[in-house]
Amino acid sequence: MSPLLLLAQVVLVLVDDLGIDRVGCYGDSDARTPTIDRLAEEGTRFETCWAAPRCSPARAMLMTGLYPFRTGIGNQVQPDFDLDPSHSTLADLFPSGRAHFLGKWHLSHEFEHPALLGYEHLGSIRNLNVLGGDYFRWQKNVIGVAQASITYATTDTIDDAILALGHDFVVVSLNAPHGPFHVPPQPLHTYGEPTEVALRYRAMVEALDTELRRLLTAIDALEGPEPYVIFMSDNGTPGAAAERGEDPERMKGSHYEGGLRVPMIVRGPGIPVGRVEQRLVSIVDLFATIRDLADCATPDTPDSVPMFGPTPREWIYSETFLPNGFPPYQRRTRSIRNARYKLITKQNPACGPCDEFYDLVADASEDDNLLSGVMSPLEQAAYDALVAALPD
Repeated sequence: MSPLLLLAQVVLVLVDDLGIDRVGCYGDSDARTPTIDRLAEEGTRFETCWAAPRCSPARAMLMTGLYPFRTGIGNQVQPDFDLDPSHSTLADLFPSGRAHFLGKWHLSHEFEHPALLGYEHLGSIRNLNVLGGDYFRWQKNVIGVAQASITYATTDTIDDAILALGHDFVVVSLNAPHGPFHVPPQPLHTYGEPTEVALRYRAMVEALDTELRRLLTAIDALEGPEPYVIFMSDNGTPGAAAERGEDPERMKGSHYEGGLRVPMIVRGPGIPVGRVEQRLVSIVDLFATIRDLADCATPDTPDSVPMFGPTPREWIYSETFLPNGFPPYQRRTRSIRNARYKLITKQNPACGPCDEFYDLVADASEDDNLLSGVMSPLEQAAYDALVAALPD
């Protein structure tokens, strides 16, 4: 699959903590996500995309096209370690300097940090519940200056995104549906006044979908070449929003598919319409993909592969570690999978031998650790190949 890639505007919509298990076009019949579903109908939906189990590692992978061990961002950023501004970022792919980042940043605690990486930024630096805030009362970064906002955060970010559509590259980084879990303004959802966290979470998802429709309407009304629109999430659904039959320990924060697998949809010139793509992709691949869309001569990164390139990935990879920085790590978990098999390998003094190896075709729920028994020759060969492919 090789669509015609032309120099064009790119709008990247990044939502926070939305797994495929709460999106209609990925098979959730209870989801109220008509806008996301329509976007998939108008473009290409990737069936298997990995991000990271936590926000900051995923965002650093997206921003740089590098795995966490190269950037040192293996868990949530802390005041003593953030993303090094010397890294090339997505903003560098647009030499005009017209790169705009709207919404949640979460790669530093410093309000000046987005500018150091090449962005004009309007939005929250961290999660909204910092210093007692929430979606209706929060601290907004306005190009390096903290200002109080009382506009519902999802609406605020979409408002800013619509005003920024003249930029060559716009990142729309919604805080939703990350906690604090709440009931959004009534015009944005149809769940009434739910008290259960799981339903409040679903109301937040519907609210972001409603506001996304407003953004897509503005994009579709633009004059000139059609922009590329990319939609994805940074990690899976949080365990606090688990519903009947779901294990909270296998959702956000975990290296199971519920923590890693996220929606990825791309629409734009030359992108196949209504296609469900089975190739494996990663959030780290957005760097090379957007580089191609922007027709940029920036050199390849060692980890990022174009999602529409001629050679699909044989495997995808993610990791987390503590503390942020570089070896030695106190704890580290690495995951790698191909089309069928998945390996989770752990460096944890409290764990002992606790690696896990699954056949995702026969065991999609990851219940049967093949390392607990005698593996077949096929399983052993697959295990050996994934161990050999582990980066770093």
